[in-house]
Amino acid sequence: MGRAVFAVKDFLRNLFHWRGRLSRSGYWLVWLFVLFTNVVLSRLSGIITGLLHHGVLDAFFYFVRLFWNIAMYFALLFAAMRRYHDSGEPGWLALVFDGIGRLCVTGGALWLIIFFFLSAIGNIFPDDDRKVYWVFGGGFLIVAVGLILCIVDIVFLIRRPDWGENAYGKASPVKELSSGEL
Repeated sequence: MGRAVFAVKDFLRNLFHWRGRLSRSGYWLVWLFVLFTNVVLSRLSGIITGLLHHGVLDAFFYFVRLFWNIAMYFALLFAAMRRYHDSGEPGWLALVFDGIGRLCVTGGALWLIIFFFLSAIGNIFPDDDRKVYWVFGGGFLIVAVGLILCIVDIVFLIRRPDWGENAYGKASPVKELSSGEL
């Protein structure tokens, strides 16, 4: 329990700070904290808007959750950069693997959804059906590239840390909690 509290306090203290190091367990504990907070925030907004039935309140909670999700995306991206530093890798790799990977998955999925609905409405390319295959193939390719980048990101996030000091600073103090010192 002490390790989780320390990891969350460290995360909140360094919310948008990308320098330094973050241990592997600290990163995953923070990730679980953000997931739990998202679930609680979603349930709480659903309960409140369900009880009060007010359109303005729905919009307010929608924008609160949207702002929270955007802020936590960047905070977790910076935490991933510090996690990369803990294993001795440059943090900009997190921007490539995590940021571009998620962008490709999201953009490719949106591409496929939009063109799926457009093709359901009518033939988008009446002169050549092969163009439809190219459009859908491009969408699937973008999603596949994004998934591969996300898998590579997870592999980097679960790597063992550099023990001791490396080019990015001293090892994360979360390790000290296992011996009960804090």
